[in-house]
Amino acid sequence: MRKTPALRSLPVDEVLPQLTSALAQHSRLILEAPPGAGKSTQVPLHLLKTLGGAIIMLEPRRLAARSLARYMASILGEKPGQTIGYRTRTDSAVGPETRLEIVTEGILVRRLQSDPELDGVSLVIFDEFHERNLTGDLALALAMDVQAGLRDDLKLLVMSATLDGDRLEKLLSPCARVQSLGRSFPVQLRYQAPKVNQPWLGLCGSVVVNTLAEEPGSMLVFLPGGGEIRRLAADLEGRLPADVDLYPLYGDLDKALQDEAIAPPKAGRRKLVLATPIAETSLTIEGIRLVVDSGWCRRPMLDVATGMSQLKLCRISQASATQRAGRAGRLEPGIAIRLWGESQQQSLSAQTPAEIVEADLAPLVLELAQWGVSDPATLNWLDLPPPRPWREAVKLLAQLDAIDEGRISAQGRAMARLGCHPRLAHMLTQVAAEAGSSLKEASLLAALLEERDPFPGWDADIEGRLSALGKHTIARQAERYQRQLKGKGQERWSLGAMLSLAYPERIAMAVAPGRYRLAMGRGAKLAEGDRLWGSPWLVVAQMSGDKGDALIRLAAAVNLDDWQALHSRHLYWQARLDWEGERLTAQEEQRYGELVLATRPLASLTEQQRVTALCDWLRRQGMGALPWDEASRQYQTRILCARQWLPGEPWPDVSDDALLGNLESWLGPYLGEVRSKQALAKLDLRQALESYLAWPLPQTLAQKLPGRLEVPTGQQFALEYRLEEPPVLSVPIQALYGQLASPTLCDGQVVVTCALLSPARRPLQVTRDLAGFWAGSYKDVRKEMRGRYPKHEWPEDPANAKPTRFTKNRQPK
Repeated sequence: MRKTPALRSLPVDEVLPQLTSALAQHSRLILEAPPGAGKSTQVPLHLLKTLGGAIIMLEPRRLAARSLARYMASILGEKPGQTIGYRTRTDSAVGPETRLEIVTEGILVRRLQSDPELDGVSLVIFDEFHERNLTGDLALALAMDVQAGLRDDLKLLVMSATLDGDRLEKLLSPCARVQSLGRSFPVQLRYQAPKVNQPWLGLCGSVVVNTLAEEPGSMLVFLPGGGEIRRLAADLEGRLPADVDLYPLYGDLDKALQDEAIAPPKAGRRKLVLATPIAETSLTIEGIRLVVDSGWCRRPMLDVATGMSQLKLCRISQASATQRAGRAGRLEPGIAIRLWGESQQQSLSAQTPAEIVEADLAPLVLELAQWGVSDPATLNWLDLPPPRPWREAVKLLAQLDAIDEGRISAQGRAMARLGCHPRLAHMLTQVAAEAGSSLKEASLLAALLEERDPFPGWDADIEGRLSALGKHTIARQAERYQRQLKGKGQERWSLGAMLSLAYPERIAMAVAPGRYRLAMGRGAKLAEGDRLWGSPWLVVAQMSGDKGDALIRLAAAVNLDDWQALHSRHLYWQARLDWEGERLTAQEEQRYGELVLATRPLASLTEQQRVTALCDWLRRQGMGALPWDEASRQYQTRILCARQWLPGEPWPDVSDDALLGNLESWLGPYLGEVRSKQALAKLDLRQALESYLAWPLPQTLAQKLPGRLEVPTGQQFALEYRLEEPPVLSVPIQALYGQLASPTLCDGQVVVTCALLSPARRPLQVTRDLAGFWAGSYKDVRKEMRGRYPKHEWPEDPANAKPTRFTKNRQPK
């Protein structure tokens, strides 16, 4: 008979009654509990008894989802798939009796998309929400939307160990908030930074060997990735104490080996577990009392080299360091050794940045388009997706035919079902629909591009990598894609043609031996001697270097006819203008993005062609090619200030970047008659900007942010507007006698800075506190100025003197 483990008492047990009561009265609840409090196991097991209906618990990591399901099922004397089950992208154990389903983030989003009402589900638990994965943020935003619009009886419970609870409470308000103080054993912190020119991984090996020789217990080592784990394991071979067994632990590891790593140590043995951040949360490895923290992790960030999120090596946050150190004190007093100096600790960021502010947003935009949302601000977020990456993602998805004017297309829906990056999903769905005979190669290509390059030292040619994959985990993922898709058609497409469907903006034309120009406008080059050297056309999947010509790391050759056949609707003819002396000359270019494929002379231009061509020329030249003067620049700055000070009005973005991108809208009406440089130089840019404003914004600007301001003497002086600063009024000091407060704009919201001038029009004082100036440093100004300018008024009490525009002998009688 199989032995059922007892449910041991844990700190979170003390707040379970409070938790039950709060959930009965509120639909949203926050549970704050430190690592080791037992929230991931005790809470769902308790709520299974007290709540009706099913519970979905979101767990960020696959290993944690499977491990938690197995442990909680064992508490009930069952196996996963009965009362308690789990579901991940690659594995599942659920059945008709399952009431608690532990799922990874992508699975929850898929469930919400297919069944927005979450039929039969009474509670959704977001575990380890402090990890702030993009998909987790999305899942919470969608669940709150469901709760608000479809299921007001649905309960949401957000559990976190280190996240700022006040921010979370503001997001979920109205909500209840329960705190568990937790209980952990003391952890001694030690700091040991690498010496100059000492690799940190080498130091890590020495610390591991020495500490295991000196201290009892098992050890957990935190490393950024599988590569570092394998290198350290090789370095430690033959150096460990005889009673220590080494186990790797990372996400792509075989499940059986993962289970071995988190199992209790064998009798009389100790464990050394080399783990990625997968072991930071939700997993307790029996016997661990020693932790070595490298201080490094890999975070998903938008990589300009790949056009997708890639894992990049980064320093961990203070919150993450606390989590890792806490692993040493789960079951007994322990030791945590940090491989950095104690002085560096405060320089670490307090929290790990949310993935949503750093990562590629194309997958998020596609999911929201499927949800029917084109503006992320219509949902609730802890961190709103940043505007610029959002716009770039929208542009990419439109190019991939996934969205049309913000709405998801049939192609987009097919792409979303695959669950991979939209670039790769576009390639796979297109190949499956039109060139089914190439689906195996396309699946391998997609799986390869999803992961870090397994052959980083090779040349750039992708083709050699595909044939070398063999039984690599990448090949297994490719098989899953093949099972998801049904290939149609007998066409065969080349690797380069298929790759162009994922990277349409990276089709590259040779411009010199080994050098290329990409459709996106960038330059790139091959390493000398690369197998692809001499190819007239490439599609570039990865490149490195942000300045000048990037180095091509991963690419495929492509035939001109092949890629043009797939992208024919994006080929177009466009008029191009150039100056020949004072006159404009025109020709027509066939273009694909920034690539010019052919040219032909153009005898005449329609007005619309002229406007389009002039706008294109101006974009190439930049804003400096326009006849800006002080008046037009000030008008531009006033509009930008109005966007900041009067946000309730629909002020357009008139920054240089925005104006350059919208030339047709604001300047186009004035370009139709421009046929010479002289005519271009006469453009009234201030008038163009004023016309760009919707009625009645020009009047509002004149009233709330005037160009000139009248002072008590009846004179008007120009205001100088500056971005991120108050406007400045330069005015003779005598004109403001008797004034105790600086002038204000925007109904008193903005206080003007006064630059008080001498009779020679030189600044005497710059202030926003006239009363303070009159009562203070004015005395020194008066002492110096009255001797230098005796004909002007320098009263002893300027706060109560009359303002004047005259000298003493010209004062009106």
